[in-house]
Amino acid sequence: MDARAFRKNWPPKTRLYELDRPEPLNTKEAIVARAEAQATCERRTIGVDLRQSSWPQALLDAGYEVRKPAAWLMEGLLFYMTEATVHILLDSISELTAP
Repeated sequence: MDARAFRKNWPPKTRLYELDRPEPLNTKEAIVARAEAQATCERRTIGVDLRQSSWPQALLDAGYEVRKPAAWLMEGLLFYMTEATVHILLDSISELTAP
């Protein structure tokens, strides 16, 4: 359960999108609420399965702007996916990322 949204000093106007399956996100939200943790950036959580083709639209619906600079972190994720799924995921990310 990454805590970068809470422990880093983000530049002003940074928006962090946290995508994960709903179950882990719900667990994390309960922990965050109990700890009364405050994000140091604008944090938006999106309960999706990144192996499904619907996640890009969920990200866009949450306010993600394709034309703005973005950095992607997939720490500890790709290992659990098949090679084909990883390629599909990376292709989707490439389509969503500004040059």
